[in-house]
Amino acid sequence: MATRQPLLAFVLFLLLAAGMHAASLPPSSEDTGGAVASSAAASNRGIETPLDLKGVEPASVARDLRADDAEADGAPRLHTHFSAPSPGETQVMDLDADALFAALVNHSVVVAFTVTWCALCRGYDAEFARAAESYAGLMDVRRSRAPLVFARVDVDRNRALAKTFGVTSAPFVTVLKHKRWYTVQDGQTVVRPPKRFQGYLGASPTVEWLNRETGMQANMRPYVVDLTDATVDAFVSDARHDVLLEFYAPWCGHCKLFAPFYFEVGAHFASDDHVRIARVDVDAHRDVARRFNVTGLPSLQLFPRGYKVHGLHFKGAERKPAAIISFVKSPQVYLVEAQVTDMPQWACVVWLEAKGVLRAGSVSGAVGLTAHQGRDGELDWDQDRDQDQDVQMGEDAADAEGATEATDVTGATDATDATGATDAT
Repeated sequence: MATRQPLLAFVLFLLLAAGMHAASLPPSSEDTGGAVASSAAASNRGIETPLDLKGVEPASVARDLRADDAEADGAPRLHTHFSAPSPGETQVMDLDADALFAALVNHSVVVAFTVTWCALCRGYDAEFARAAESYAGLMDVRRSRAPLVFARVDVDRNRALAKTFGVTSAPFVTVLKHKRWYTVQDGQTVVRPPKRFQGYLGASPTVEWLNRETGMQANMRPYVVDLTDATVDAFVSDARHDVLLEFYAPWCGHCKLFAPFYFEVGAHFASDDHVRIARVDVDAHRDVARRFNVTGLPSLQLFPRGYKVHGLHFKGAERKPAAIISFVKSPQVYLVEAQVTDMPQWACVVWLEAKGVLRAGSVSGAVGLTAHQGRDGELDWDQDRDQDQDVQMGEDAADAEGATEATDVTGATDATDATGATDAT
């Protein structure tokens, strides 16, 4: 109690000083822009912050905002009120230090520390909002116990706050759990180092991570589906979907480098109902590697709709998202190669002539191949070549026999002529 009264007196002194300064000098956009923007957002969101806590050490504010301690020792509380957004409202709130700590009184807060000039942060904004929306329908945030709130903090305008939570780069995404984001040591409140989200900066990976961290079960279609030995065959053979499958191993360095690119491919097709992106750990499911003829890692195979005989192996020189996306969307070259490889040789000839790759009849006509024979694969190249040789040998034998008969006839004629001549004589 004794230690709290001097602190509160110091806070009130700072507030009075700040008020006098604001009255005598116009506020600087650099110094107060964050507070002004946050206050405007606060009024729209139902956040009431009658006490300006700017400049006060966040750990001290947190200690005074702890409801249990304040009520236990009878100390006056800082009457900062926070109202979370209702379902149907925009779920991501822009907060500064005072609003964030006010939210932590009764809520767990998923916070993204960002900077406005960061392209990666701007790209993540929409994904973060999608993740927030997936939790909006799980509960009524006004009634649930320690409900989840999604917030964004501008690091440039809240540097002290960012430093308190150990933010060194952006975007820095973490979840500050209700009454667990701090600890008390020797009567002092100490902020726990937050656990940072280290995954791919997309909505689905964010939701998956938050589900593990919070125990909640928000549903969002994953960018990349993890398969097992028991599920992989049915998944890739689904006739309704084009399925891209990655074979990887956790210890594979190339697989680790490729992982962000593969998640980017998954994010690209997240809204496509006809494409599924999946992967399987062949270290944990070794029989899968054998069944799918995997000889290197990472390996990609596409199972397009209409062709599920076997996977089309991606053979691009560079495994970049753009090349892989093009492979999934336009696998014609790979499909032609696979179909030609699968066909009997004469069927391949007929198929190539039908597609205009070979001039119609240029090969099949020369050997008397019919479309029926080509379709059914009744002939193969070696067999027909042997038949050609047999025919040629038969023709040669016939020619030789004919020549012999002609000679005999001529001889007989000559003999007759000679006889006739003798008779005449």
